[in-house]
Amino acid sequence: MAPVPVTIKVREEISPEQFCLEWFGLHKLPHPERIKEQNSRGYRKRCIELFCEVLGKSFSTVNHWGSGTSFSKFPPEYRSRLAQVLLYRQVKELSSFGRPFRAINTLN
Repeated sequence: MAPVPVTIKVREEISPEQFCLEWFGLHKLPHPERIKEQNSRGYRKRCIELFCEVLGKSFSTVNHWGSGTSFSKFPPEYRSRLAQVLLYRQVKELSSFGRPFRAINTLN
């Protein structure tokens, strides 16, 4: 019997907060634990460092995109890049394990 394919959502863009949640695996946690992790010391810094890496921006620049983990001043033109990076990572991980997958288009 063939393995059931894993479903991957193809999104046009993703919020910076959701990107961090998914990158660090916090989206899988129950809500109270997720909030606790998001508020933990160093989480915002990890998100900033991640944005620096995937967007090629300086720590100082990303740090000025808003307080907390919502990054309210995050430039909208980078949201699509975050969605692309997350999709690439998901496909790469599944491929490395030989897992079949199917993409579901969530674009409007």
